[in-house]
Amino acid sequence: MTFVAHSIIGVTVATIIMPKTFKVYQKSILVGSFIILANMPDLTHPRYGHELYYLSHSIFVNLILILIAVMPFLLSEELRNRIGGFPVLIGCAVCWLSHFLLDSM
Repeated sequence: MTFVAHSIIGVTVATIIMPKTFKVYQKSILVGSFIILANMPDLTHPRYGHELYYLSHSIFVNLILILIAVMPFLLSEELRNRIGGFPVLIGCAVCWLSHFLLDSM
């Protein structure tokens, strides 16, 4: 899939789970973050990305990376509440994992 298709999924998921109490700048940060997460396996990095496709598109590697990225929010209730709680964390994982579903089509 293309960058555009992955980004549309990121915007869609962010719109669905976005807390209604968020201010405009918080909404834009959330949408931007979800766009980046939906495109995460394709980001170019010397040790990650399409140069090492077998690594960047491995479901197991990405599940570990998701767990590492979400761990601070799971451990700290203050951080979790600041970003919108568990629905936002679940939305992050859904956006990241949606990449593989779209790539398989």
